[in-house]
This record gives sequence, C-alpha cells and structure tokens, in this order.
Amino acid sequence: MTLYYHYDNIIETIKLEVKILNTLFEILPLLVPVLLIDIALAVAAVRHILRHPRYRFGNKTMWLVIVVVLLLFGPIIYFVFGKGENE
Repeated sequence: MTLYYHYDNIIETIKLEVKILNTLFEILPLLVPVLLIDIALAVAAVRHILRHPRYRFGNKTMWLVIVVVLLLFGPIIYFVFGKGENE
C-alpha cells in the first residue's frame, strides 16, 4: 500500500464526517423543541413523584430512576403507568 492510499482513506473519512455533521445541523432546529418538551416532561414527572406518596405500582425510588435514566420515555411511562388514580 502506498502513502497516497492512506491519504485517500483519510480524505474520504473526513468527507463522510462533514456530510454527517451537515445533516445533523440541518435537523437540529427540529430536535430542539423535542428536547425542550422532553426536559419539561421530565421536570414535571420528578416534581410529581417527589410531591405525591402514592403510585399505581412501584415506589418513589423506582419511578425517579425510570424518569431520570430513561429521559426520553421515562416521563411518559410514569404518567401512563405510575401516576396514582386520584391525582
């Protein structure tokens, strides 16, 4: 293998990375509102968990771990399955 072969591989890798970054920057404006809504749901879920002692199943620690670790789906799972009936 020649030195030019290695340079060609490096150049192709850089071109691919630039293409990926350009795609990311194109969809970033669409991701920002989704991330803000997700963070707001997570904050609301954590506040609700800390203020209310009863849950359909599980306990406070379990729900806090689920909401914080599964940030994207955790709050939705909590509000669908964990939130108590009378709240």
